[in-house]
Amino acid sequence: MAGAPEAMLRVQELLQAAVGAAVARRRVVLLAVAFYLAYATLRLLVRAARFVHTYFIRPDIDPKTFGSWAVVTGATDGMGRALAHQLAQKGLNIMLISRSEPKLRECAAELKERYGVDTRWLAADLCKAGPETYNPIRAALQSIEVGILVNNAGLGPIDGVPEYLEEQPPQFIVDLVTINCLMPTMLTKMVLAGMRERKRGLIINVGSIIANFDAPLVAAYGASKRFLDNLSVSVNAEYEQFGVRVQNLWAGSVATKMPGIKTASLAVPSPATWAAAAMRQLGREDSITPYWVHAVIDGMMRATPTSVLNRNVRAAMQQKRLEAKQRKAA
Repeated sequence: MAGAPEAMLRVQELLQAAVGAAVARRRVVLLAVAFYLAYATLRLLVRAARFVHTYFIRPDIDPKTFGSWAVVTGATDGMGRALAHQLAQKGLNIMLISRSEPKLRECAAELKERYGVDTRWLAADLCKAGPETYNPIRAALQSIEVGILVNNAGLGPIDGVPEYLEEQPPQFIVDLVTINCLMPTMLTKMVLAGMRERKRGLIINVGSIIANFDAPLVAAYGASKRFLDNLSVSVNAEYEQFGVRVQNLWAGSVATKMPGIKTASLAVPSPATWAAAAMRQLGREDSITPYWVHAVIDGMMRATPTSVLNRNVRAAMQQKRLEAKQRKAA
């Protein structure tokens, strides 16, 4: 039994060592957690500071630094008309391109009378690809020094109603892809040479935050906006070395005819409110959500797992589709 005290002492030493190791490990874990929390907090504060600076503090870029003329497509209604007013208010001459000649005349006269700028207009159906559309536009663009091109014209779901792809009319899909994808590409191509020669210019593509996510029941529209985003950042990467900027402005829901929302709110701004926000971001990041509330919504959606987001979006779209069909049948 003489060895018993030594054995007990050994056991005690082992227990003490184990407890010491556990305490040491706990300290390491606590230090790691504290470091992570400090890092996460700092990162959150930096992002918050950057957000506040981006949307509320940093100075605007004077759009006249890009040139004296701005061209706006889809300019007689909604966001396009609001952007035309914002640009004219800053002193730019405006060329309007849209389909309705009476609306073009009225809008051009309003801009000239209110802001004292020169205005021109061209009636064109941007859903129709071909020389009969391209040639008049090319001639009109060559007659002025285009400083800013705003590719705003576009198509969304028919009457703002989500629909399964198989049920959408083939011609509607052709028109949507033409006006949302092909026309911005072709108009961009038309102005690039002059902008590169003058070593300045800005091309604005009006996109949608839906480009960042899956788009059940609005698949063709979502895909067209994802194309527009990639076109913007890719051409910007090509031409920023020549002083030419290309920028995609992600829009959320705006109270226009396209989504069928008539009443503006904080989350669904009026075209004028959205356009004013867009002007503050002009010529900055190659892709940005210009309206701060939309940026918050975009961030929340990005933080949501894709499966959860898809399920919720699909359910909301299906409900909207059902309600539209019930109204139509009533």
